Amino acid sequence: ATPAPKPAPKPAPAPTKVAPSKAADGGTTTVYRVEGAGNARLKIDAGGGVALRGKGMLFLNFGDQARAAAFQQKRLAQGFSDTVIKKFDVPTAYVDSLRQRAVPEDLAKLLPGRPLVVDVTKARDQFGLRPEHLPELMRNIIPGSGRVGM
Repeated sequence: ATPAPKPAPKPAPAPTKVAPSKAADGGTTTVYRVEGAGNARLKIDAGGGVALRGKGMLFLNFGDQARAAAFQQKRLAQGFSDTVIKKFDVPTAYVDSLRQRAVPEDLAKLLPGRPLVVDVTKARDQFGLRPEHLPELMRNIIPGSGRVGM
């Protein structure tokens, strides 16, 4: 007797808008930053390289494209006509690490070495990275993944 055929595997659930996984090896998450000339911190070159300027806290949106688009529209409506969305990819494991370490803004002074969870009423995975966290961020940016626009 021949064995019964195995049932087809169930399809994987569709990725959510928050921290979407794009790769089978743990996935990547797209990081968004809405900026114009007055608050420009990211420089994206033609090859997708990402450079960072400035030394203060850097506020980033990890994985929520709709939030980035809404914030860009808000800034444009406020008269900041040069506002663009800059984005790049990081391993999702890095985002998981930020989630584990980040603290609410009201604990910022008590835990000065930790990233901050910000805009909690707007979206998940919105972080303020302190200057000491920026080298780690730069190490985690996937080379060539930088781009401007949606």
